[in-house]
Amino acid sequence: MAHRCLTPIRVAVEVPGGLSEEVLVREILQRKDPHGYYVIPVREEALPLIRPYMARPGVILVEYSDLILFKTRSRSLAEKVAHLVARRGLLAGEEDL
Repeated sequence: MAHRCLTPIRVAVEVPGGLSEEVLVREILQRKDPHGYYVIPVREEALPLIRPYMARPGVILVEYSDLILFKTRSRSLAEKVAHLVARRGLLAGEEDL
């Protein structure tokens, strides 16, 4: 009987802008706003991807013209959403501000 490895394997994914997904997510999760929220800046095109997470308690969306700030106090939710949008290249960068 063969043994299966149940440990998840992380693969470095290059995202637009040259930085890896892991580096971008780590940068986002290092800082909180003064009220204790993790803030993930995403482009407006990411709204259909993050819509299922909007119903969770403690999630705040702040919408600007073509920029959305996804705010949550949950580190695991912030990590999940950041990875989701980073893989698709929908994290907002300095050029979007």
